[in-house]
Amino acid sequence: MPTRHDSIVGVLYIKLEDIQIHDPVNVGNEIFFDYNRTKEPVGIKIHQASRFFDDKKEMIIKLAIPDSGSPGEELINDKKRVMNIANMLSDDDISDQRDDYTFGVVFSHFNQNEGPFPIITIPSTLENHFQFLVNLSDRAFSTTGFVEETSNENIATFDFSFDKINMKCITFAFAITVPEARGQKEDMTLTILLNPEYGEIINNFASEILPSVRWIREIAENKSPRENVVSQMEGLRNLVTRIIIAYIEVHNLE
Repeated sequence: MPTRHDSIVGVLYIKLEDIQIHDPVNVGNEIFFDYNRTKEPVGIKIHQASRFFDDKKEMIIKLAIPDSGSPGEELINDKKRVMNIANMLSDDDISDQRDDYTFGVVFSHFNQNEGPFPIITIPSTLENHFQFLVNLSDRAFSTTGFVEETSNENIATFDFSFDKINMKCITFAFAITVPEARGQKEDMTLTILLNPEYGEIINNFASEILPSVRWIREIAENKSPRENVVSQMEGLRNLVTRIIIAYIEVHNLE
């Protein structure tokens, strides 16, 4: 009989190809997967089941991580070490490296008459490349799809390039309530442009980034002044950069 773990101490992203689904992927159900250091399948009760796709169109599912002593413990501790270091870094500490790791952040909305449209970019110099931003926004929406409920998010990663610069993009798609809009909501995406060498790192830390994304969604929905949204997007870019730098330090990658 597979081992069962019900305690929720974090989240884990698992490709469908790595798991064996016994029931539909819904909250409260249980799935089993083979972890590379276990001899028997590990059963995990689903706490959250957010579906999204990576750049190979492989569905990923966000799951509960097993309790202490289980295979997930090492992953949790690793993320804690990274985040502890990341939280100690100041914006001044990362200013010289930010452009090397995190190329920018693009906030887009889906205009119901004209389609995807970029509205805020960090850094602002990206605005000089409008067609690139339109193409990026279109790709972001086509990859994540639209969110039906304003309380949910879709997350996707994809490869993109511009002027011979390759990048890995992680996009958070969500919707904000707009009573006068069709369907009373407006679809938005927040896309982080990354050095492709470090894209997978940030993909693994999506749950740590999500609170910042949700805060941006909230202030946008409340029609906060543009400069407040810009400030939070700059903070998001800095957070992502700190995570990458901390991860590199923890794993001695450079």
